[in-house]
Amino acid sequence: MELAEIFTEQQADAGDRILERLGISRSDAKQIAAYSRQAHVNTHPYMPLVAPGTNAYFYGVEALRSILIERGEWRLDRQNGIESVVNDTTRVQLLYQNVDSACTVHDPQPISRRGPVSRELINSAQGDMFDPPENGDSRPKGLAYAVWIVCVCHRSDNVCVEVSRPRNFSGGWYEDFYQRVFIADSPLDDLGAPFESSADDNASQKDSADLDVPVTRKKAE
Repeated sequence: MELAEIFTEQQADAGDRILERLGISRSDAKQIAAYSRQAHVNTHPYMPLVAPGTNAYFYGVEALRSILIERGEWRLDRQNGIESVVNDTTRVQLLYQNVDSACTVHDPQPISRRGPVSRELINSAQGDMFDPPENGDSRPKGLAYAVWIVCVCHRSDNVCVEVSRPRNFSGGWYEDFYQRVFIADSPLDDLGAPFESSADDNASQKDSADLDVPVTRKKAE
């Protein structure tokens, strides 16, 4: 088994060059992790036991897409039920994943076991063989783009985040990785401000508009 090439925060320059080629920055990854963390810690205790992880995943995916797609370089993709973003220029498919650990010597593993479609996606991501696009779909058929994952671990008081490329996926687990770029292992406040969701802004504007609508009683004739 080949060991992953790991870029710690002390090797930030080399890690940043990889991130630049992918089309995501260190700041982007921190904002995604911060937004996910907020959803995790703000989950009401009356919700089901799995709610913190579920909310962290939902909001992590939203942040991933909101930050990257609005730049025009990425597009939403959910082919075969895999929620992701795709960059057809850099030929990268990027996913969000809650993991059991990040930024440690141990390879991150999904909190929730992934199915056969996920295994096929990652194991087929060769990145050097592509069939011509069909039916106007710019994504290559048969083989996926290189798959990278924003891995976020919610560990006690800290949130850990790395951007990594898995090599193999067997059963429900990653067997090993090509490269791992460590982003942060710190409290939420040290990650910086999470991005502001446009969905929240739209909801606020709608609420304000609703409050401004005058209501009058119809006069009896």
